[in-house]
Amino acid sequence: MSIGSDSPVSCHCYMGRVRVMPVFQVSSRIVQSDDRPAKRVSRTRRRSYAILRYIEGIVMVAGVFAIAVVLLHAEWLWVLLPAGVSVVVTAITTRARPHPLGALLLTTCVAFLYFGGIIAFELVTESPKTAEVIVAATTLTAAVVFEPARAYVQGVLEQRLHLRDDEITRMIEGFTSSLREEIDLDQVRERFLDVLQHLLQPHTMSLWLRTTAQDASGQEHGDAEHGASVTLADTDVLITYALNTPEAVEVNQLQLDSPTVQSWQADDVELMLPLASEGELLGLLLLGPRLNAPAPKISWLFNVIAVLTVSGPFRLLVLGLRPPTREYAPPDRAILATLAAQVAPALRVAQMVRAQQAQAVERARVEQELRTAQQIQRTFLPQDIPAAPGWQLVPAYQPAREVGGDFYDFLPIDDGRLGVVIGDVTGKGVPAALVMVATRTMLRTAAQENASPGAVFARVNAMLAADVPAGMFATCFYALLDLGSGQIRFANAGHDLPYLRHVNGSVEELRATGTPLGLLPGSCYDEGEALLTTGETLLLYTDGLVEAHNPEREMFGLPRLRAVMSRDGGGAALLDALLLELRAFTRIGWEQEDDVTLVTVHRA
Repeated sequence: MSIGSDSPVSCHCYMGRVRVMPVFQVSSRIVQSDDRPAKRVSRTRRRSYAILRYIEGIVMVAGVFAIAVVLLHAEWLWVLLPAGVSVVVTAITTRARPHPLGALLLTTCVAFLYFGGIIAFELVTESPKTAEVIVAATTLTAAVVFEPARAYVQGVLEQRLHLRDDEITRMIEGFTSSLREEIDLDQVRERFLDVLQHLLQPHTMSLWLRTTAQDASGQEHGDAEHGASVTLADTDVLITYALNTPEAVEVNQLQLDSPTVQSWQADDVELMLPLASEGELLGLLLLGPRLNAPAPKISWLFNVIAVLTVSGPFRLLVLGLRPPTREYAPPDRAILATLAAQVAPALRVAQMVRAQQAQAVERARVEQELRTAQQIQRTFLPQDIPAAPGWQLVPAYQPAREVGGDFYDFLPIDDGRLGVVIGDVTGKGVPAALVMVATRTMLRTAAQENASPGAVFARVNAMLAADVPAGMFATCFYALLDLGSGQIRFANAGHDLPYLRHVNGSVEELRATGTPLGLLPGSCYDEGEALLTTGETLLLYTDGLVEAHNPEREMFGLPRLRAVMSRDGGGAALLDALLLELRAFTRIGWEQEDDVTLVTVHRA
């Protein structure tokens, strides 16, 4: 819709670069424990597993007593060993939840090595004939040999308890095969997280999927099923970095001035893997520390060395404990690269399918809204034209596919006068139709108070300004016609100027100023007067007529309108001539962009 040329309202359009903020839909998962050893335990005999648990407990208690005896030189402490073993056995028996089998065996074997090494070291050094050089050499040898021995034991156990290469290959192939048959984005996402959980066992996983514009608008605040929506600033260097980095990177090594990366580092995120396809960033995969990381390593480098001098040189060497290694090894990164290469195209296809589904839903919603708006429009337009002897009242309403807010009305007044109204509400669809209904109802109520057109507009403007949504308003023209004398008094609320065609073919504009209804509270409306004599016609119209475009994008325009009025007479003939000229101008295949509404008031 447009605002009449005499309206004091001015509109300004500012055009510039549209800033698009990348929006990611985040799906997170926290893995509580490594379930693979537990599954393998379920395939072992209960008796064998119980024996392993008892061995671990007994060895640990015995080792503690051995260290205490060596340090304190109190052999009498061995007397308490049976009591300690009894406590441990009772605790193991009553414990409801067992340790993972891998940790159980590895801890037991490392304990054997560790405590056995300490006892052997003590036996070597307790002899008074042992030279200090031999003690030092024995100490260094123990430190160097221990780490390879521990690594060997760990490797053997991991081969037996964790996934073998052939099992990993089968899982990846099964995942790849499932992707060929799956186009649902939610299923692809969940299957990807499932296979990651089984293969790598990260403590936390977060999959950030870049959403389409439709998804972003519909999921602005996220949802309970798919997690939260995260919006990155368009200046965030992380986006460019991820596009240029195809492999997994350690988050702690990222030197990016990015608030997002800083938050990841604070949340103990280990790896970030970009997911891209056809040069487009689809998402980001974030992995936390691994749950099935190797057990604490007893370093061959002396992190802590305690030298005790008790009746002799070097009595005991205490080797330091290094924190658990949680790094993702090269094989893990290779698995990630393989999975990323498989899942990225599947995610792209699933996102395209999701976008098409969203578009179909949106089209259905729009179609339903259009039908509702059309029904509202048809219901509230006048069904009958009031009888007016000596006058010919002819309306024409040609709705666009996307219904606008055009309306017209005839308001019989008790004292023999007739009100003629035409208007146009901003917007389209149901919102415009609802505001149109409200405006029409208010105009009818105010007009029955026998008020002047300017006073009617002032009252309706005050009510609409308080009720309509921000940014919505209605342009309107209201003429109060004396059916006996042909005198008309009119007011214009920002609407297209009506034309009065005289008998000699000349065309006159009817001017009056005023702002659109509902736009500015407290507005005043000027009034004008005119006289319709026999053979003269008043034409009211909406901007859908003069702003119609032909295939060359030329507007129908006011000059063409005035020319048709001068050439083709008045009354119904004028209305038919205008519609015929419009069809000839726009030609076949014209997609009507706005409603076209015409009303002619002809004095016969």
